[in-house]
Amino acid sequence: MARLIIKRDWAGHPEEARTLLESLAGQWPPSPKVDFLVTCGCFVQYPLSEAVPLERINQDENATLKAILERAVQVARKVVLAQLRDRLREHTRYVTLGIDTQKTIISTTQNRISEPHAETIVVFDLETDRHYVTAKSYPTPAQERGLLRSKDLESHFLDLDDGSCVLVLGCHDLSVWNPRSSNARGWRAQVNAAFRQLARARKPTVVLHHPHTTDSKMTWRAAWTFLERELPSVKLYVGAGRYWDPDGPRSSLDETVALTKKGATIDFIVE
Repeated sequence: MARLIIKRDWAGHPEEARTLLESLAGQWPPSPKVDFLVTCGCFVQYPLSEAVPLERINQDENATLKAILERAVQVARKVVLAQLRDRLREHTRYVTLGIDTQKTIISTTQNRISEPHAETIVVFDLETDRHYVTAKSYPTPAQERGLLRSKDLESHFLDLDDGSCVLVLGCHDLSVWNPRSSNARGWRAQVNAAFRQLARARKPTVVLHHPHTTDSKMTWRAAWTFLERELPSVKLYVGAGRYWDPDGPRSSLDETVALTKKGATIDFIVE
């Protein structure tokens, strides 16, 4: 596995994301080749109005999310153009892009975001040029009224050619496995139980997590520990959140990257 760790503020401009990936492709050593290159949540942003007229958002929830997922794929293909996909194919089989609709503040546990928004992940299979797309399904309590969430939990599971399964998680999706999530009520409790039951049935061997920021070694530690206990099928996992906080990181970079992965990774640190 490989991941991009961005150590600065990041606006998610599509052109800037493409430039960064082009630079990475140009500097990536010829070996070893990895299976996955993972980016952070909100690696790319685009206006929600490009996917669906704002006045129609609440008219048909399923149609709205379908339009958002389709637009996310279009944006992803404009970022990772055919020539760039060819270059990245030399180094990795899959690349993941965290793609959000624009919002005034970044998604973190403490930030209350009531404006309509979506957080999606597009996975490219660079050998077949196929794509897979999902969206965050388990919002933070502060996002409940704003997140246009995916109710298709199956979309988080990607079946590979060798018969194994990959679990693709948006930022707060990993908190389904945080022990504190046992306090969830209502539809959140239902999503939590259904997600965990499906994961136990699908038996993923790899988990790819797309947090927006991870500046503390403890942010996701409890969730990863519980996930490993509940899903013994998982042999590898990695998270690629930005190592950034306006007030300064809470843990060292070495500690943070060490506790957000299981297995060998190539960590590309972007200053």
